Formats: sequence, C-alpha cells, structure tokens
Amino acid sequence: MHGIDSGRPHGPARGTVHYTDVDTPVGRVFVAWTQRGICRIEPSSSEAAFLAAFAGVEPQRDDARRPELAALLERWFRGESVEATWDLGHLTAFERAVLEAVARIPRGEVRTYSEIARAIGRPRAVRAVGNALAKNPVPFLIPCHRVVRADGSLGNYSGGGPAVKRRLLEAEGAVPPGRGPAVPAAPAREASS
Repeated sequence: MHGIDSGRPHGPARGTVHYTDVDTPVGRVFVAWTQRGICRIEPSSSEAAFLAAFAGVEPQRDDARRPELAALLERWFRGESVEATWDLGHLTAFERAVLEAVARIPRGEVRTYSEIARAIGRPRAVRAVGNALAKNPVPFLIPCHRVVRADGSLGNYSGGGPAVKRRLLEAEGAVPPGRGPAVPAAPAREASS
C-alpha cells in the first residue's frame, strides 16, 4: 500500500526535512523525508551533492530512521511489497498523476511512455511523461525504471542511469526482448567517513 500526499504544490520546504543514507544493492542512496512522507531517494556521489538539490532548505541529518529505511529498501529490492507514504506535494498535478500511474505497474512488467500518457488521459503528452519521470523524487518506491521507450529501448533513469535501470529490470525479469547483453554491475562503492 502506498500513500501519495497529493496536496497543492508547496515544496518539501514546509516543515523540517530530515535525511540519512542507506546501503542498497545498487550502492549508497540518500533518503529524505518530511512529516508528510518520504520526499527524496537519490543515489549520489556525495552527501554535499545530495544536499545541493534542496535549494532554500537545509535538511537535518537524522540517522535514527536508518534501520527502518534500510529494511524498507531491502524488502523492496527483494521484490516484497512495501508500504510507504511519499511527500510529492512539490510536484505539479500532472507530475503526480504520472507517478501515481507508474506506481501501479506490477513488478516484472514494463510500460511505455505512451502507455502512461494514455493511462492518465493525456495521449499526446509522451515527452511530458518522460520529463515527469525524470523528476521522480522517490525512484525504486515509485518504479519509473519500469517505463521504457516504444521501441523497447530502456531510456534513462533518475535512480542511477541506464545501467542501474537495466539491473533492476533484469532482477525483476522484465528486460524488454532484443535489448542486447546485460550491463555489468557497477563496482561496489566505498563507504564514506
């Protein structure tokens, strides 16, 4: 079960933003949340790069939820159903509609950008769907990696690029046919101090 805060756009700046980092099968990711829910999950090269995305907001480091968030992501990567509430209020109504449609794509399946555009009643908004997915602040939990191009090619992925997208789809048994050999796994990252 998922919950999307679909209030008017207001940005995650309302209230305090907390964050921590979590190790996952695709490397370290940073997770940020507000009182309304998880507002950002991002693989990032550094903590400073992650924090730079919060213009006008100073997120507070809070490692108290790290075990809970690590367990949530671990279950997700194992293919288990997870419950989470997301704070997407800083996105437009169109962007939230796209993400809500993508959140319903079952594990092991893919949809095209045009199928998502049709699903939300905007069949000509294929490019806008791609732009909305590029803004997905909670990749993995909202599985935008399950959206591919009409020709079956993978396209990009905001959760770590095409190599991570391929790895996730392969783990789910959902790589579109004829897409060539698997992308090698990314090297393990060293933990930062």
